Amino acid sequence: MYTATKDLVIPTTVTGSWPRPVWFTGNLDGQPFSTAMADTAFREQFIDAVATIISDQETAGLDILTNGDYHLDADLAGRSWFSYPTQRFTGISDQELETTNPMCPIR
Repeated sequence: MYTATKDLVIPTTVTGSWPRPVWFTGNLDGQPFSTAMADTAFREQFIDAVATIISDQETAGLDILTNGDYHLDADLAGRSWFSYPTQRFTGISDQELETTNPMCPIR
C-alpha cells in the first residue's frame, strides 16, 4: 500500500459511453428524451438497460454511478453527437453533410 493514499478514500467512476445491449434498440430519432420516455417500449428498454449498467457498476465497486449515456441515440462511433443539431434545427439535414474526405480520390 502506498503511504500517500493510506486511509484515503478516492471516489472512483468511469467516463464515456458504455456499450449498449443488443436488445436496447430504442432511439430518440430527433425527439426530446421526455417524449421518448412516453413510449412504453423505449421506456422499458431504457430502464432495463440503465438498471443493468448500474448493477454492473455497483458490482465493480464504483462510487459514482452513471447511466452509460443510454439517454443518447445508439449511433455508430458517437455519431449521435453530430446528428443532434441536424435533427433539431431547420434548414440543415444529415444528408447534406459530407461524410467522406473530399480530398481522397477513392470513394
